[in-house]
Amino acid sequence: AERSIYAGLGHIHGFDETLRHFFSQVVRYGILILVVIMVLGQFGVQTASIIAAIGAAGLAIGLALQGTLQNIAAGIMLLALRPFRIGEYVEVGAIAGSIEEIGLFATKLRTVEGIYILAPNQTLWNQPVRNFTRNGVRRTDISLSIGSWNDID
Repeated sequence: AERSIYAGLGHIHGFDETLRHFFSQVVRYGILILVVIMVLGQFGVQTASIIAAIGAAGLAIGLALQGTLQNIAAGIMLLALRPFRIGEYVEVGAIAGSIEEIGLFATKLRTVEGIYILAPNQTLWNQPVRNFTRNGVRRTDISLSIGSWNDID
């Protein structure tokens, strides 16, 4: 189902590659949860009590996994506000590279040296982002030293 959603969204003209991957992951996890509940229902297990237990367990797990949930929330904010897109070169704190994929939990970058970086979304969200690709024109300052004995004409 994840591949079908990913491929189907690819046929929509103008649909962003970043959102395409994100939605396919959300569908994957959602279907997995639904299938587990449906299979348990087929075995005669009372699903209402299981759903309540899953809710209580979800609350306990949510408190235990605050960092992970912060990464998910940061991933959603990165997708919604789009400080960077796939293919853009960014610098966030000590991390610099081209964005390859923005996932639900982490973002994949590749440095100019070809080094692969997997950065948690929370790290990217909580620091200022310098996007070097967004504007097509930039100014560069170059300092040159010329000796007094050199003829500049």
